Amino acid sequence: MAIVWRCALSVSEYAVAGKGIEVPKLSCSRCEVALEPWGWYARWVRDSERHRIWVRRVRCRWCGVSDALLPDFVLARRLDVVDVIGRAIELTAEGMGTWRSLLELDRPFSTVRDWRSRLRERAPELLQRLAAVALQVGAEVGELPTKTLPATVAVLKAVWSRSRERAPEMTAGPWRFWNAICSGQGLASPVNASGGMARNRPGGPTDGRAGRPGHGNKGPIVRRGTFERLSRSHELDVNRLRLRLTAMVRIDLHLHTSASFDCSVEPRQILRRCRALGLGPVAITDHDTIDGARELAELHSWPVVIGQEITTTEGELIGLFLRERIPLGLTARKAALRIKDQGGLVYLQHPYDALRRHAQEEAIEAIADLIDIVEVFNGRSDEEANCRAEDLCQILRAAPGAGSDAHTLAELGSVYTELEDFRSARELSQRLHESRIVRRPSRWRLWVEARLHSPAGRQ
Repeated sequence: MAIVWRCALSVSEYAVAGKGIEVPKLSCSRCEVALEPWGWYARWVRDSERHRIWVRRVRCRWCGVSDALLPDFVLARRLDVVDVIGRAIELTAEGMGTWRSLLELDRPFSTVRDWRSRLRERAPELLQRLAAVALQVGAEVGELPTKTLPATVAVLKAVWSRSRERAPEMTAGPWRFWNAICSGQGLASPVNASGGMARNRPGGPTDGRAGRPGHGNKGPIVRRGTFERLSRSHELDVNRLRLRLTAMVRIDLHLHTSASFDCSVEPRQILRRCRALGLGPVAITDHDTIDGARELAELHSWPVVIGQEITTTEGELIGLFLRERIPLGLTARKAALRIKDQGGLVYLQHPYDALRRHAQEEAIEAIADLIDIVEVFNGRSDEEANCRAEDLCQILRAAPGAGSDAHTLAELGSVYTELEDFRSARELSQRLHESRIVRRPSRWRLWVEARLHSPAGRQ
């Protein structure tokens, strides 16, 4: 999760300040409790040159959720500053092609192309949100262009201009203003895979049915209030943009059992602990075997993702949703193709952890087009390795994943990913783009929520 705050500093000034930067004191949007400092993480930002900056993380002691406090020149999971991306949006709205835009922006072709495609997906949703803000601040929009993207840019500039009139102390440009409205998610994937706003779905909680069959939950697990908060802050038309109560799951994508040579925990012990913490489905990724995962899948009704941490000639990588074991001794690309042949997902784990085996740089380049998920947080890796993995995920445009890499029961619950429930490899890959990674959560709170079935409990 990210919170965008108004930063008066330039990128270079912010980078020079390091961890001495002063950030605002905020309250949790979920329970109104003051957020407490919870460490830092480093990331790269690029304007005319690359800068390494430190981003403050905060955590709500009550609900256990952490947020990153992003300065308003930073977009979540984007290397370039928002003003450069905003200029690319303006050029697109003016009808300029990608190649001509490159001459002015001085950015790689694939990067600019990705910005444009993401923006086209999100433009209808962004236009609706900006139109609601325009009504709230009384902006005079005038006659809009017929195409969605130029209309979005026109409404944004009208809202920004009106906001400056009402608050002269606001010095942020239109694109920093846009970033604040979108909470840093302006180029994130749309709410659902079809590119539109969310809709109620048969089988969801809104039609009175229980949670999805086959996952063993006694009732729907829902995240409530998201759109009510938006409608309070932006006066959204709730009749048109309906709140979707979404069935959510919490999953650890990287677990080991006694089927691995370096783990002594039986698969059933893993299952019992995951149940106690409300984690499920269970993704078992033993070293060079799928026996532990198969044992759980065959003997229990609890959903299991069968995976394998594969030893290749160029390091290790993980396959998820496997039907058969992948043999040892293959090159990274051949192993990745074997995973794809089974309809599975290629999961790149701890790619920059210097203390453990991982895929080599040459191997990552060789399988770049096959990687579905990059592990941006590993419970055993240090902060620098995880930050570099997050940058790699952005470069590859892969889905972000997280795993505890647990080899003991004590490590279970050190991290999880919360996302909409899924029933296939393709759904998991899509929904990870809109997921929320929770690092170092309160295990006591997980245990209580699992007992109460809210918001993500399972028994």
